Amino acid sequence: MGCLIKVAAVAKQRLNHRLFMSNYISRWFTSCDWAPRGFSVASVLDVAEYILRQSGPMTAMKLQKLVYYAQAWSLVWDEKALFPEKIRAWANGPVVRELYDVHQGRFEVKRISGGRPQRLSEEERDTINAILRFYGTKSAQWLSKVTHREAPWREARRGLEDGERGNQEITLASMEEYYGGLL
Repeated sequence: MGCLIKVAAVAKQRLNHRLFMSNYISRWFTSCDWAPRGFSVASVLDVAEYILRQSGPMTAMKLQKLVYYAQAWSLVWDEKALFPEKIRAWANGPVVRELYDVHQGRFEVKRISGGRPQRLSEEERDTINAILRFYGTKSAQWLSKVTHREAPWREARRGLEDGERGNQEITLASMEEYYGGLL
C-alpha cells in the first residue's frame, strides 16, 4: 500500500499527465511488488538483458535494433508497449538513450547492468523470443539497413541529411501503424 501512497503523492505534483505516466508510474511500480493488470513494469534494460541471456554477447548496434523490433512487434501482437523508454531516430538507426548510456563505449555487450529479465511477463518473453527467432540471426549491419528503409525511422528523420545527428522520437503510433500494416 505504501507504493500506492507514493504514486498518489507524486500525481498531485504533476500536471503533465503523459510525463507523469511514462516517467513516474513506471518507476514506482518497478519498486513495488505488484502492478495493475496490463501495466508492464519492464524497462528497456530488462528487455536488453533478456535478449543477451537468450542469444549471448552481441554488438551494441545489434542489441539496439533487436530492442527496437521487440517494441514494434509488441505494439502489434500484444497491443501494448514492452517498455516505457522512448526510441530515437539516430543516424545509425533506432536507439534507446537509456540503453545506450549503459553500453556506451563498448563494441560488444555481454551484460546489462540493472537489467532484470524476471520483470518480463510470459507474453512479453514470447514476443521477444519470436523476434530473436526471426531477427536474431541477422547481422547488425543488415538490421541497420532494414530499419533505414522502414517508414518509422525515415519519418522521424525527415528533413535531416544522411549521417546527420538527430534525436527525434520514433513514436509508438508510427511503429504500430507501419508494422501492423505488414500483417
